[in-house]
Amino acid sequence: MSAPLRFRRLGRGWHPCIEDGHDLAGVLDLDEALWIATAAPVGSLRADPVFLACLDTDKDGRIRTDEVRAGIRWLLANLRDPGDIRTGDTTLRLASLPDESRDLLASARLVLERTAAPSSEQVTLDAVRVVRSEEVARGLAEAGCVHPSAAADPDLESFLTHIVETTGGAPHPELTVTAASMAQFLAEARAWTLWHERGAPGADGSHAVVLPLGSVTPAAWNLCQSLSAKVDHYFVLCDAVRLDVRLASYTLPDPTGTDLLDAAATSALLSRAPIAVPRADGRLSLVHGINPAYEAPIAFLLTEVVWPMLGADVDTLDRAAWIGLLARLSAYAGWMAEKPITRVGRRSPEEIKRHSADATLVTRAQALIDASHVTAARIARLEQLEQLMLYQAWMLPFVNSFVSCRDLYDPAARALFGWGTLVLDGRWFNLAVKVPDATRHEGFTKRGALCVMYVEVGDVDEDWEYEVAVPVTAGMRGFLVEGMWGVFVEHGTGHGAGEGRERHARVRKIVVHPISMRDAIFSPFRRLMEAFQGAVDKAGAAEEAAALDKVLASTRLDASPGPVAAAPPPDAPVAAARPAAAAGVLAIAAGAGIALAAISSALAYIGDRFVAAASTIGAWIIALPMVNALPASTIHTVGLAAYPAAVVVVILGMLAVPMLVYLLPVCIAAWLKLRRRDLGSLLIGSGWAVNSRLYISRKVGHMFTEHPSVPRSQRQG
Repeated sequence: MSAPLRFRRLGRGWHPCIEDGHDLAGVLDLDEALWIATAAPVGSLRADPVFLACLDTDKDGRIRTDEVRAGIRWLLANLRDPGDIRTGDTTLRLASLPDESRDLLASARLVLERTAAPSSEQVTLDAVRVVRSEEVARGLAEAGCVHPSAAADPDLESFLTHIVETTGGAPHPELTVTAASMAQFLAEARAWTLWHERGAPGADGSHAVVLPLGSVTPAAWNLCQSLSAKVDHYFVLCDAVRLDVRLASYTLPDPTGTDLLDAAATSALLSRAPIAVPRADGRLSLVHGINPAYEAPIAFLLTEVVWPMLGADVDTLDRAAWIGLLARLSAYAGWMAEKPITRVGRRSPEEIKRHSADATLVTRAQALIDASHVTAARIARLEQLEQLMLYQAWMLPFVNSFVSCRDLYDPAARALFGWGTLVLDGRWFNLAVKVPDATRHEGFTKRGALCVMYVEVGDVDEDWEYEVAVPVTAGMRGFLVEGMWGVFVEHGTGHGAGEGRERHARVRKIVVHPISMRDAIFSPFRRLMEAFQGAVDKAGAAEEAAALDKVLASTRLDASPGPVAAAPPPDAPVAAARPAAAAGVLAIAAGAGIALAAISSALAYIGDRFVAAASTIGAWIIALPMVNALPASTIHTVGLAAYPAAVVVVILGMLAVPMLVYLLPVCIAAWLKLRRRDLGSLLIGSGWAVNSRLYISRKVGHMFTEHPSVPRSQRQG
């Protein structure tokens, strides 16, 4: 049985101490209510993606306490000594594997042999991944599935590719061939071959029954189908003419109302007309008297269908001959209706026949399918070896970011939910939590007491990859405003991947709360000065606009038409410009006067408030005891000289008391709000299930927000 975990007070809260692999056993017995977090989305953690995927056993995108416990149990069961579990150590000693882990030991030996280091007693994660990628590249990564690239020769690869093209393949993980898909392919290929052979020419080169015209048959059938309605209508009109010759004049469309100068209207008239002028003998001449709209299709019918099937001396058709042509071509239509529904016909008929009849190809493909079971088992053991090495390197950082959050308060460590460091406004902001849903996250931070910047991170302007929430925990707000640009330095995900990579960063929004006691005290004064400056600017702008309007009005009055005067003296333009210049000076002076008046009014208002506060408490009560405390001889000796000092004391009291009246409640309120600053709200907004508040002290605040100063030894001047 493991020893119970010890707890340490960090940030006004108690956190379990998980120092090494021996403490991991205590996590298994730790009450879940004492875990800092009980669930977290995989996307919020910056760790090796394979490690996170292994922990997320149900693949729902969230890691829970039961999955963490299962991972710890599996890790401890496959190592002799928990002391071998060290943060960032991706090298596994073979002696660390217990006797029960024979498969893992065999996989480690295989890796050492494949990397030309059979005598070594330790294996690295990089070597395991190289060997695993080589096995996967063989195309046999999934049991019972074969990728075409696994074939040893082009013929077998073509056969396997043809199966994938026809059946769609089995996605494990790429499109592969299985025993079932190969059987489906063979059945479809043989059915397609039998169907195709019915339309193949005979040994003597003669056309098959279903293709009486050979390769022209499909085009001939389509043409006859398109002309069928028009030709049948022609023979009906011939019957009417044979009954009464006078009806011949009614077989043509009435051109009344048709603009024959309009090409479209003329074409429509010809399309409605019979294919030829109906004849009483009921025959259709294929040479003379054809409607111009149908000359081209009739010519093709004559040369490619009638002459090959009825003889070169035939140039007319009656109803019986036409029906006979359609009957002979209908065999093609019936054959096409029986065509198997399959994609096997995308290849040439010869290749399809060879793939469906060559038993050697089938035997070799089945051998690869059988071999895939062995290879897949080998790859699975390599994946388990990789998982063990990742757990050895990442389990301690994970539990110290999930179970205890100790790494959050350790300046030398990095919590896995920290995505990087923001450099902005001459400061380092050392904590950044990924934000999957900005609206939800802002809702939690607004209800809290933490000043948070929402920063977009990416490579190119307006093409941001993700967003992070960055808390401001020390100093003052300073020049932090929305829209500022900075640099975001990403943390890595292990093995140097992405470590120290710099990205563009831009502040999208700031949720404002007190940052420090000094910031809380001076914040009202800053807002007052901003409002005061705005009022002065507004008043000055209004007065300047009014003065400018007066100048323009005066100029318009001077320019109004009047009686023609004598020629002005040479200095007249200068004299005329003086009123306008004087008006501009007056406008400037008026604006300055308004600004001065606004400042005087503000100062007078502040002075009145101070005097009112001092008179309320009785400022003389402060000064009189001081005077009365002096000996009588001193008062008599000093005389009137003591009164100026008393006046100074009274004035200082009048200034100090209102300041104390203001500062005392402000300081108390700021202190209470600063004590409520909780980093847990950042995690809750990102989808974490958090049990405990992650309060920050003044020391911790300066750890997350650093303001480096220039070293004294490097200062000049």
